[in-house]
Amino acid sequence: MKNLILFILLVTLFSCGTIQPNAPAIQTVEPVVKQEKSEINVPIQVDLTSYLKEAEKQTPKTFEDEKKQCEGISFWYKLERNPLEFDGKDNNLLLELSGKYAIKLNYCPKCTGMFTDEDHCITPRIYASCGVGEPMRKIKVSTSTALSIANNYQLQAKTEVKEIENIDKCQITVFKVDATKKLEEEMAKALKDVTKDIDKKIADTDVKKQVTDIWKQLNTPISIADMGYFSLNPSSLSISNPEFSKNKLNLIVSISAFPKVLLETKNTPIPPLPNLSNNKEKNSGFSIHLDINGSYQAINNLLSKNINGKEILLKNEKIILDSMKILGAANKQLSFKVHFSGKRSGILYFVGTPTFDKENQVISFPDLSFDIDTKNKLLKSAAWLFDDLITNKIREAAIYDLKNDLKNNKALVEKELNRDLDKNTRMNTKITSIAIDGIYPMDNELLIQSSLVGILNIKIK
Repeated sequence: MKNLILFILLVTLFSCGTIQPNAPAIQTVEPVVKQEKSEINVPIQVDLTSYLKEAEKQTPKTFEDEKKQCEGISFWYKLERNPLEFDGKDNNLLLELSGKYAIKLNYCPKCTGMFTDEDHCITPRIYASCGVGEPMRKIKVSTSTALSIANNYQLQAKTEVKEIENIDKCQITVFKVDATKKLEEEMAKALKDVTKDIDKKIADTDVKKQVTDIWKQLNTPISIADMGYFSLNPSSLSISNPEFSKNKLNLIVSISAFPKVLLETKNTPIPPLPNLSNNKEKNSGFSIHLDINGSYQAINNLLSKNINGKEILLKNEKIILDSMKILGAANKQLSFKVHFSGKRSGILYFVGTPTFDKENQVISFPDLSFDIDTKNKLLKSAAWLFDDLITNKIREAAIYDLKNDLKNNKALVEKELNRDLDKNTRMNTKITSIAIDGIYPMDNELLIQSSLVGILNIKIK
């Protein structure tokens, strides 16, 4: 775009004498340009290894419980577990707890409270045990936890005991009781309470606060090298149901947004976090329709570094480009004001309609010409400036091929989006295509609509 403006400024060098035309009118009603909604599907993979190690550390190595009663079976058991084994399948996190146990039982067929303050067994108790004074018996317990997220960002979990398998059966027949079955029944009761605690701890996790912090970051413009500031402007969020693969948690976050690139930041309020919707999207990737808003003042500041003070020799006369300014737009045309000095000096105004060839990604100004008042002033002293050959050459020089810029910008954006968000989070991005869709002169800024297609994923350790 810089070269394009420079080519336009070359027109000013053909003036002669001191020229002071009136400035062209600037429109006050901007054209209505609708931005298409962008859809971004971001696969997020969370490595649960560190979390599972912490769960292993926090889970007791030994479980012990007893139940005493006068009549019937009283028992005590002790379970020593091996390291926890986790696995994942679909939306379930599977836990396998294996270990060894010992159990003591005693049996009273009938109790009475006669003659004493407390109940007592009317016959001698019968005692039995397994894994006491002998090798402890082996056992394996399997649980499954299904996770989901409600639209209010509340984590929901449902944990179930899938199987209790006694590898070494403990048959005690002295009072016709299968001690193994009794142990399984009691462990099932105890584990049911444990699963409720697991689900409650998961539900107590403050996901909404974490998502709110992320929402604020998504709404905060980020600097992208020399391109300006990128603002995502998200409008809605949806998350797929979590799926597990071994020790990896996978989900897809879908964001609807109206992103923009600004040459300068603007203080805009952050919208409230929207309710979460369920996402059935399975495909990754993004299709971003990006509005690039460049204020003319910001563009002028950038162009001044490369244009102001340029000297050009025209018909053996040196002309100095002192300053240039984009005034704005009128009737879909850009208006330019140029100050020049040298042997001849003055002000020139130009107007031109930017025409964009989307297929070839080329900008041109086929109707580029002096503003009417400037033309009238020049006709009095420099009619030779309107020679068709000169006009055609200026129009040819004003053709600007964007392909190289887009290629460079593609590499730049990829570099900025392939980075560590923090020490545990990595964002990877691949842009497959980038293109300009249209250019629209506005009252105070130049609106460039572009599109980016690619793949983005986030991995969390």
